[in-house]
Amino acid sequence: MKTKKLIVDTFLKDLNERELNKITITALCKECSINRNTFYYYFDDIYSVLTEVFRSHVEKVVNEIDATQGFAQSFEKAISLVIENKVAINHVYDSLKREALEEYLFAVSKVVVQSYVLQKTHCKSVLEEDVDLIIYFYQCALTEMMMQWIKHGLHGKASERIYRLAFLMDGHVEQCLKKALIGKAQEVVS
Repeated sequence: MKTKKLIVDTFLKDLNERELNKITITALCKECSINRNTFYYYFDDIYSVLTEVFRSHVEKVVNEIDATQGFAQSFEKAISLVIENKVAINHVYDSLKREALEEYLFAVSKVVVQSYVLQKTHCKSVLEEDVDLIIYFYQCALTEMMMQWIKHGLHGKASERIYRLAFLMDGHVEQCLKKALIGKAQEVVS
């Protein structure tokens, strides 16, 4: 696994230096001091390395997100890959693999939103469908917000934007859950 991590880390370094379509397996192998067979043992192509970058970060976020953390702290941690690799993220956004970036953002947004919403539903008997709908809505909103931020050059300090958003959104999930409970009670009465 050391070799696989070396390939991934080198790829990410290269992606911060040049466009995705300019990174070659030959150059990557040379930088890692490995042969092509070793590369192909771990990956099918350059794009599968990109997929691994995103997959491993989502896995890391899943393992690190703590339900006791606030939304802003969790989201900041979740998008640390974007914050720390702005040039690389712009290169992916400008490439044919933009969809992979969007899928990654969708996945990390779900981790954060799900953790937050489930913490707020603790001891409430809200319908699972309502909880899923609330999670999906905020997941979509965060994903698109991030895609627009990337599209416009990742300007501004991410942490300031995240904490401001958390401040503005404070109480919205709770209101949704409260309405879900009222709706459930009205269904029972009907």
